[in-house]
Amino acid sequence: MRNLAGFRAFGTAVGTDTSLALDELSIIGSAETFRALGDFLLRASREIQLYDIEHMHLQDAVVDFSPENHVDIIVLNERRIEQ
Repeated sequence: MRNLAGFRAFGTAVGTDTSLALDELSIIGSAETFRALGDFLLRASREIQLYDIEHMHLQDAVVDFSPENHVDIIVLNERRIEQ
């Protein structure tokens, strides 16, 4: 794997709106799911770079997204987020 620039991860517990800093993120899914998530992250990276957008939601990219079956992933452009 190539070098990875620093980044931070945040999340919310089910049923809450309180954001928590995460040290670790575990995703349970199939190889097909991981490929789809990878595709989303690659698309988000291109759009952030080309259009300097602030953020993208996985729920907006998945046709059959359901909060009962999926977890939304929000990709944030570090240049557009206030620190």
